[in-house]
Amino acid sequence: DLPTSSSKKIGKKINYQDRDVAKYWQGNKINVAMLGLENQTDPDKLMPLRVISYDGAEYGWQSSRKNRDKPKYPVITLVLYMGHEGRWNYPKNIMGVVDVDERLKPYVNDYRINLFELAYLPEEKRKLFKSDFRVVVDYLYQVRKNNKYEPEMY
Repeated sequence: DLPTSSSKKIGKKINYQDRDVAKYWQGNKINVAMLGLENQTDPDKLMPLRVISYDGAEYGWQSSRKNRDKPKYPVITLVLYMGHEGRWNYPKNIMGVVDVDERLKPYVNDYRINLFELAYLPEEKRKLFKSDFRVVVDYLYQVRKNNKYEPEMY
C-alpha cells in the first residue's frame, strides 16, 4: 500500500486530499503503474476534477527534484461506483464539468475518468471476478434487479 494523502498549496492555504486506495503495479521491482481506486456510493458531479487532482499530485511527486532522474510511470485511477438505485448521472470528463468557450476547446485537455458501474455490469463481466469482490458485485447487481439478495454457490 502507498500513502493515500497528498497536499497542495492554493493561495496561502494548504489543502489535503485522500485517495481511497493507492498501490504500485510492479514488474521486476520496477513501477509499471500507480493504481488508484475511488469507491463511490453516490455520484459526484466533480469526480473528473477530483481524479485529475489525485493523478496530478502523483505526477507532481514523480517530477520533484529527488525523483527527477527516476523512471516515470503512468497513474491510473479507477472509480468504482457501488450505487444500485440509479446510474451515474454526472459527467465523466472535464469538458462536462467546466464551462469552456468554443474558441478554447481545441486547447483544453479533456481528462476522462475510468468509471465502473458495478451494479450494472453484465453477467460475463461479473463472472470474471474470482475473489470476494465477486460477491460484492453480485450483491449490488441482485439488489438493483430484484430488490433482494440470494447468495450464489461458487
